[in-house]
Amino acid sequence: MVQQNQKNKRLAFTIIECLIVGALVCILIFSFGRIRRLYTAMVVAASADHVAAVCHYLAHCAQARGVITTLRIAGENRYMIDDGNVVRAYSLPGRVEWGAGAEVYGPPLRPAELITAAVVGGEADADGVNIKWSETGAHTPGTIYLHQGEDCYAVSLPRAVDGVAHAYVWRNREWITRTR
Repeated sequence: MVQQNQKNKRLAFTIIECLIVGALVCILIFSFGRIRRLYTAMVVAASADHVAAVCHYLAHCAQARGVITTLRIAGENRYMIDDGNVVRAYSLPGRVEWGAGAEVYGPPLRPAELITAAVVGGEADADGVNIKWSETGAHTPGTIYLHQGEDCYAVSLPRAVDGVAHAYVWRNREWITRTR
């Protein structure tokens, strides 16, 4: 009789353990989804910051060397940099792609039209879209869009004397200026 009670107590304790472990597994799965979403947003944001930094670099090379520099957007996640000295090819990290995704309106300062292209502005040719900086550092105006899933970022190159690239993020159906 004593052995049977101990056996029942052990079984009940095992059921409680299983419920606790099951609850912990559910919490971990839920947390993993949120962490993955955060990681995805960080990768796209870092890619947009990187593209803005490349634009600053190309403007500086054009002014310092007195040459024409080019950023060529080619393919779904590839781009090439011609800094007047050498041409280098790169890829965007992870699943980040050029373009705006679904239901994104632009340009960032006046979002009126649905964005369907990866680059609005620039000079299109058979190999992709080029954004060029002249010997003075002046560039072809345009906006470059990057996205992964629902996350969309824009790097805007307005017609300005300073040639500064501005980064924006698409949130709640509006563009918000990225601060660094």
